[in-house]
Amino acid sequence: AAMIWRLTSLPELHHLTPAQRAMLIRASIGSWFEVRMWVASLIRGFALSVLLMFVAVAAIHAISSRPTGSFAVLVPFMLWPVFSVGLFQFSMNRIRVQIRKYLIDQRVVGIKPPVCLECGYAVEDAAERCPECGALV
Repeated sequence: AAMIWRLTSLPELHHLTPAQRAMLIRASIGSWFEVRMWVASLIRGFALSVLLMFVAVAAIHAISSRPTGSFAVLVPFMLWPVFSVGLFQFSMNRIRVQIRKYLIDQRVVGIKPPVCLECGYAVEDAAERCPECGALV
């Protein structure tokens, strides 16, 4: 699975115009969500890395009587980017599910989604099945 850094790079949105993408994102998850998601991921990533530091210091103290030194203090700063990116990617996958559910809900009320929900292929002209992957549209 590829890493997704922006909402507009979701495969389900590739074949839409920028105006259609913006409308779909606003309708399904709201505006400014991407920025709020990055900030939340940074904060949660730092909190998780600090928590890991405390667990590591406690484990080191339980195993040996030597002082932990500065390494334990550096752990949060080394792992912060890793945890933050991981949490952001997890959030992006959740958003992708929300957008797919929104597109499915629109299909239920009679509005056909502009893309195949399996592969992201533009299916405005397709009758029943996606010409790319064969999934029901």
